[in-house]
Amino acid sequence: MLRVTEAIYPQPGERHEYRLNDGSSVVECPALPAVSRLRFYDNRNHRILNKTVQASMKAAVNQHKKRWGGSHGQR
Repeated sequence: MLRVTEAIYPQPGERHEYRLNDGSSVVECPALPAVSRLRFYDNRNHRILNKTVQASMKAAVNQHKKRWGGSHGQR
């Protein structure tokens, strides 16, 4: 099961980066529409296009937000 190991907010409210325990990462841009808000990358920084893998990564990010609060790191 994937878990978020590190959450980085370099530009709070504009860009959020989540690192997962398998080395992959998720970049979230909250200002964008829901369809294009999340971008998924593997541990070699290649985009992930497989919807099943994206769904498991998104679930890990949502679980992190639920546990630590959705507005974590925002001003």
